[in-house]
Amino acid sequence: MLDDSYQMLKVVGLSMTVAVIAFAVHLLLGRRTKRRDQVVLLAGFLVIYGAFKLDALLLESGFYLAAPHISGVMVFARFLLPPAIFFYARAMTSPAPRWLDRRDLWAALWPCAFVAAMAPVYLQDARVKAEMIAGDLTASPQGGYVALLCKISFVAFLGVAITYLVLSLNLLRAHGVRIRDAFSNIDDLALNWLAHVLLVLVVGWAWIVVGDFFAIWRLRPPWYPTLTIYLELAWIGFIALSGVNQPSLYEAPAAATNAASEGYARSALSREQMARIGAKLDRALAQDRLHVDPNLSLHTLSAHIGVSENYVSETLNKHLGVNFFEFVNRRRIDDACALLRAGDCSVLSIAYEVGFNSRSTFHAAFKKHLGASPHAFRKAGPQPQGEGTQA
Repeated sequence: MLDDSYQMLKVVGLSMTVAVIAFAVHLLLGRRTKRRDQVVLLAGFLVIYGAFKLDALLLESGFYLAAPHISGVMVFARFLLPPAIFFYARAMTSPAPRWLDRRDLWAALWPCAFVAAMAPVYLQDARVKAEMIAGDLTASPQGGYVALLCKISFVAFLGVAITYLVLSLNLLRAHGVRIRDAFSNIDDLALNWLAHVLLVLVVGWAWIVVGDFFAIWRLRPPWYPTLTIYLELAWIGFIALSGVNQPSLYEAPAAATNAASEGYARSALSREQMARIGAKLDRALAQDRLHVDPNLSLHTLSAHIGVSENYVSETLNKHLGVNFFEFVNRRRIDDACALLRAGDCSVLSIAYEVGFNSRSTFHAAFKKHLGASPHAFRKAGPQPQGEGTQA
């Protein structure tokens, strides 16, 4: 009786997962954006995940027992999941549209190898395949081969997943550097949620692999696959929701986002020239107060002072020792300190007034520069003359 309840819960959970994925793909493909590569590649990842879960649903619902000749046709989709999420991360962190190309075909190596290795199993008689689906590997003389192949594939999949995790996290780290060189507010650009998703996916896939090993050894408890299905439903729902709500990145003109990535190899700026540009930058913030615009970017600031983005970025990094994000937010923090000392306006209203677009970003920046929260700073009272923000 308990086994029947677990079976029903598994079918319901898998059905919900497939439905959530289908709805998210529909929303993604219906979005209007200049960066179609970003939404299409996320939709592709979700479609592959949906195919993998549909395969599990057909298995758990007993469909494959009625049609054993088509069983296992989607199992290889598991190996496509790590490269698919990597290709999405690559598109999200690329200043220019980035689709798949011929060099990406190597991502199909493991799926093709798995299909080739499973060929003897796919070609089994329908009756034998049905018995193997029911859990009786001894029904076929190749049962031992199937068990060994499954163990190898589990380990290989986890290795592939970890490899793509490292590659994706490297992309996100480089992306973090790039956006700090070009934007003053990065809440919608930082992709922190994607870094968390990548880590959770690998941990979740490790959990599934461990369960699969236990299943081969007949040691997996009956609740394990049911719990796993609902955990997957939760994390795939989070991925779908975050991806649907994530605005497309790098829709601005290419010059506004590529300056930092081009480097300074061809620059001929002297120290005197950088000093003059630095003075212009200070005036743009101190006198023109450009920093109170929450959408201020390197592109906007460079156009305002009439200096190329490369030269502004080089001056900030080489002459002033900061990136664009730090340069603007230090000025915002200086203004916030003055307002915190001068009156009793709320911290949130001060944050918006000086150019921050969220309370959390303001608190993080304030604590980084002064080592205390805005509330603690205000409570401490006036500071001695000349004490400013930390370098």
